[in-house]
Amino acid sequence: MKSNRQIKFMLILTFFTVALTFSAYHLVERQPEEGSITFVTTTGELPDKKTTFTLLHVANFVYSAESGDLSTVKKYLKLGMDPNSQDHNKDTALMGAALNGHEEIIELLLTHNADPAIKNETGYSSFDFARIHGEPRFLAQLIKSQSQHRQLSSLKKSKQ
Repeated sequence: MKSNRQIKFMLILTFFTVALTFSAYHLVERQPEEGSITFVTTTGELPDKKTTFTLLHVANFVYSAESGDLSTVKKYLKLGMDPNSQDHNKDTALMGAALNGHEEIIELLLTHNADPAIKNETGYSSFDFARIHGEPRFLAQLIKSQSQHRQLSSLKKSKQ
């Protein structure tokens, strides 16, 4: 029979093993079509297949942009998050960044082709949130981006 000391040691060892295994993987994504699990390591290795994101991931992405967490926004984009993904309120990361004036995140999202014209469930767009924030340069940045999107769209249509 094992002593209490041995049992405590085994429990602690098991706890640390589980903790280390969990910390080695920061994103576990269920692939609904296959029922398999894809792990993305903390070293930034991407899975062979495109990662699918749940609504919880999207909500975290939007919240990260809203709260100014640039490194998390970058990680999600690197993993393949669509910059126009909408959370449960149909808010986008660009809306959150525009509302709170996170200029670096706004620029990053726009360089990843985030669309400032998308509206949430209450009818607000990133333009509206930039107006609410009250910083004219953010609104100007969004307007400039929107005109560039239109020019690119018309060029693509003319080539077809």
